[in-house]
Amino acid sequence: MEFPSASPIVGTAFRFEDVKRPDIWIKMARRVFETRQDVHFVLFGEGALLEVTRQMCRDLEIDGQVHFPGHVDDLYRRLPLLDVFVLSSRSEGLPNVLLEAQAAGAVPVAFDVGGCGEAMIDGVTGFLVGDQSEDRLADAVLRALDDAEWRHAAKVEGRKYVRELFSVGRMVGAFNGLLRDKPIRTLHAARAPARRDTT
Repeated sequence: MEFPSASPIVGTAFRFEDVKRPDIWIKMARRVFETRQDVHFVLFGEGALLEVTRQMCRDLEIDGQVHFPGHVDDLYRRLPLLDVFVLSSRSEGLPNVLLEAQAAGAVPVAFDVGGCGEAMIDGVTGFLVGDQSEDRLADAVLRALDDAEWRHAAKVEGRKYVRELFSVGRMVGAFNGLLRDKPIRTLHAARAPARRDTT
């Protein structure tokens, strides 16, 4: 993929399935493009709704700005291309892709669902969007794009946040701490029924 050097790039990586709401993502892109014609959009991934999403771009007349590289095996090499990483999911666990995006220097914007709030710091490393609409998602993306100074600080803080809380060393250390500080119940003990007070 090649883009004009001055073009901001907004992207994502997900399965093109209903739970990820690619239709909301594309409507967000259209809203952003209405204000910022210099922005390009990149969606990595495959799935059942990929062709429907491509057609939606043509219908909204933004197909020249939206790019679909498909599935890539080296996403970690592609994420640093992005200025802003957007998730439009209806539900999430703890989304690793938000951690990967921040580690790569892309500022995350996501709906406040599932574990998204644990994967970033709202207002510091990115933006969480409570109102699940394409308009509010677009507003948050434009807010990030329009403030280069804040975006630079968010990239620095995002890398720091991921490194300090989600590195392998940090997680192994926390797990070892649990093993040291708390007795481990055996499987047999965990399955034993609670005793009833019959008095």
